[in-house]
Amino acid sequence: MEIKLNKDNISDGVHFIKKKKYILYKKGNKFKICRNKCKHQGNKFIKSNNSHVITCPAHGWELDLQKMKYIKPHGIELHHELVESIIHKDMIIFSDNQIKPSTFSIKRKSVLKNKELTITHYAHATAEIKCGSFKIITDPWCEGPAFTTGWWLNQNPPEKWLNNIVNSNLIYISHSHSDHLNIHTLKKIKHLNPNIRIIVPSFKNTSCENMLDRIGLTNVHRTPFLVWQQINRDCRYMLLQDFTGKNDSGILIEYKGYTILNLVDSHNLNNGDLPKVDLLMGSFSGGSSGHPVCWENFNKDKMALILSKKKKATLNKIVRMISITEPEVFVPFAGYFSELHPADREILIRNKKNKPEQVVELIKNKFPAISVWSPIPGHTFDFSTFSIKHRSYKSDINHNFENYDQLYHNNPFYHQMGSLTSIQEYFDWANFKDDKLILHVIETDNSFVNRIREFYVNFKSGKVSQKCVIDERHHYLRIKVKSHIFRYVLSYGFGWEEISIGFQARLYRKPDIYNRGFWNHFQDMLPSMPLFKELYHI
Repeated sequence: MEIKLNKDNISDGVHFIKKKKYILYKKGNKFKICRNKCKHQGNKFIKSNNSHVITCPAHGWELDLQKMKYIKPHGIELHHELVESIIHKDMIIFSDNQIKPSTFSIKRKSVLKNKELTITHYAHATAEIKCGSFKIITDPWCEGPAFTTGWWLNQNPPEKWLNNIVNSNLIYISHSHSDHLNIHTLKKIKHLNPNIRIIVPSFKNTSCENMLDRIGLTNVHRTPFLVWQQINRDCRYMLLQDFTGKNDSGILIEYKGYTILNLVDSHNLNNGDLPKVDLLMGSFSGGSSGHPVCWENFNKDKMALILSKKKKATLNKIVRMISITEPEVFVPFAGYFSELHPADREILIRNKKNKPEQVVELIKNKFPAISVWSPIPGHTFDFSTFSIKHRSYKSDINHNFENYDQLYHNNPFYHQMGSLTSIQEYFDWANFKDDKLILHVIETDNSFVNRIREFYVNFKSGKVSQKCVIDERHHYLRIKVKSHIFRYVLSYGFGWEEISIGFQARLYRKPDIYNRGFWNHFQDMLPSMPLFKELYHI
């Protein structure tokens, strides 16, 4: 795609052009142009007080247009810049090298028989998608908590969920977060069908494969993005990557010309290059982060304001994805969890989320021709009739809080992780470097008040110490964390979002800038073999 502009009509500064689809920056005789899409979640930028800096209102990310580099948060890769191709006397022509021809090539629809193509909801992000005789299960979480003891299902899965999953043909794992790759659920599946076929996205790292291997599930297939995978003559699927910079994915399923797109948690799936689909499903609730509810940088009013913006950003994402894909049906999906553990009552009250009813109302107002299915476990959507089959539903859930608490308290390597020598070995093993970041860890009891131990990690030198000099040159990150949870996560080599997203810590940072490199590394880039090899198999 080429964009032609008259040079004489362009003044110095920031310009939003082509219905705000692009941003042009001019200084003297130099021009730069990029797509108006934040790398984080695909939201549009707005001007700031700085003449060459623009801001994403969703989360405050700032882009320096002179360098095409993010200055907030710290450590973000370059923003994609369009290449200047031709300069005439009075005309400048840019080439949009991000827009590529679609590779989807959807087939013509065939007539469906009754119950031939269906979706049955289980819980949270777990569904059974039946394409003829072939059954696909998405992100099985039907047992126990996620993010240590931070998340609990607020929907009771159908009684026969385990039998149905182990007898399915394929499991799709979208990413490594434990509400999608859930150890407790997958261990049950493994005991009954250890050879069940599982597909995972071909991320740069292998965190999903590593975790599945540790559970004992070995029939795992690393699947490339943007390539149709043919199941049979009538059915195929394609994995799509989220462009936010995090390891996230979605899946497009086609059966006899009918299309289902599961966005899962993605905010900018395939950079917005998506086909028209019949049914779209995606997360809706928000509140799936320890920020801001676990951060001591904010008072209650500021916290409420940030939460409100995040909830709105999630709803805006739904609107944006519906506008692109134009589905007949939208399914609010992957948002059915609550902070139900007694220790997290304060978080439960504080962490307000979007409700399915809000999504229904939003779509009714903005897209009156689109139907919304707010799924209940066991209920089935049938494409042949575009109707829902209702089944009886048992709402009571026994969460067994005490049993799972014991799992984390009884870590056999708890006391070994009590020495600073072991902590040094852990951070040597993790192998993360940052010239500015100082980490201050304070291990506490469940109250976050009574201290058990504290230490510092200087990521420039990699050294762990009991004292540290911190000045304005440094980025300071303090984590007050439940000691048993912290040592459990470290000894097993789990990602640290088990702590942060699981509300198991209280955090503070100065300056108040997202340390993206740190969180990305300690979630997705840790070595495949944990520090204590004896605990390799979970």
